[in-house]
Amino acid sequence: MGTPGDEASPGAGRVSDAASRLGQDVAELVRREVRAMRHDFMAGLRRFGAGGALFAGAGVCGLLALCSAHETALRGLEAVMPRVRAAAVLTGVYGCGAAALALAACNRMNAAADATADTLGKEAEKLDSASPTPEPEAPDPGA
Repeated sequence: MGTPGDEASPGAGRVSDAASRLGQDVAELVRREVRAMRHDFMAGLRRFGAGGALFAGAGVCGLLALCSAHETALRGLEAVMPRVRAAAVLTGVYGCGAAALALAACNRMNAAADATADTLGKEAEKLDSASPTPEPEAPDPGA
């Protein structure tokens, strides 16, 4: 036996349960979206990492071109052609290798940047379409 104000109405319990479930659902949805964005972001970073490795390879080949390297190859070419021409051939080969690696690195970096921009654009569109627009307030009937 209790006082009349002690018992909560059954409708209030259902509303608070629904509000609680709605809050949990929204939190789970946000967690999933953050995980998906993190995954896309990390994939973009991996693409940039591979492009950076290609740039490093291009730098090594460029250094070899400047030095006109590998004394063994130079001496091998000197056996069939004059010394100056042998050095020019090696310089050209290393220069072509550096150019090819740099071109591949640029293409890889551009593809990664485009993919990341596309992902961010899609996520922004999702957020824009998901945000409710405020409805105009109804006039007060008592005024």
